[in-house]
Amino acid sequence: MMGATVEHDDDEPTASDEPGRHFVRSLERGLKVIEAFAVEKRPMTAVDVADSTGIPRAAVRRFLLTLTDLGYTRYDGRAFALTPRALQLGYSYLVSSPLSAVAQPHVEELLKRAQKALSKVSILDGGVAVRDQNEIAYVAYARGTSIFRLNISQGSRFPAWITSTGRVLLAVLDDDELEESLARTTLKSYTAATLRNCEELRSAILTARKQGWCVVDQEFEEKLTAFSVPLKDQNGRTVAALNLSTIHEPDRSPYESLLLEQMRATAARIEEDLRLVQP
Repeated sequence: MMGATVEHDDDEPTASDEPGRHFVRSLERGLKVIEAFAVEKRPMTAVDVADSTGIPRAAVRRFLLTLTDLGYTRYDGRAFALTPRALQLGYSYLVSSPLSAVAQPHVEELLKRAQKALSKVSILDGGVAVRDQNEIAYVAYARGTSIFRLNISQGSRFPAWITSTGRVLLAVLDDDELEESLARTTLKSYTAATLRNCEELRSAILTARKQGWCVVDQEFEEKLTAFSVPLKDQNGRTVAALNLSTIHEPDRSPYESLLLEQMRATAARIEEDLRLVQP
């Protein structure tokens, strides 16, 4: 009949599905519901999740109730929130990733070595991060001995453009891929030093590409300077970035070269160990 609407079961692939007929739309929607809590960082009603994801409210409520039955969310009669069981989703990646297991002890050792070599510099933390579209996620992380604490742990995610690790990972994209990424990036002012436009950001990323390392100085956090170097797989492709964060110093010249030397040496050790565990 002309004008009739044909409805499809969410679990059945249709000709319009992307990237292929195998695509399960309901799984995509369920994952978006879970991801909404990471974006909003608070308990949410079904209406909140629907507004955040663009998924119809009735469908959102079914997803949330199913997740509650499975133990991934809880419901207090007003709002839903993730439960500790949701950690299994991220933990599955961490325990199955050779990078996470290999890098963690090296990051911890790097903090000790660097702090010993640079006794007058306050080293806050270090980690290894991978890029997930326009974000970076930490797969290894360790804190230094400073009383200054950052709210970071394994699994923490941040916008790629504002982090030293993110810029190292964006720098290895080809020019077209980089422009596509920049087009999807929304700049936000974190501090007075934050880059203000895409031209400045592009220049900073291209500088990281040319020199093979990156420093982000007080752009993300005041009084914080972050350094990153690439981590490469056995084929020479950059797959992650290693970083160290220090308290900002007006003059980095007395210690920057030595810090980067320590980081490159650690990156080489991680890469060597990865070659032993990867086929």
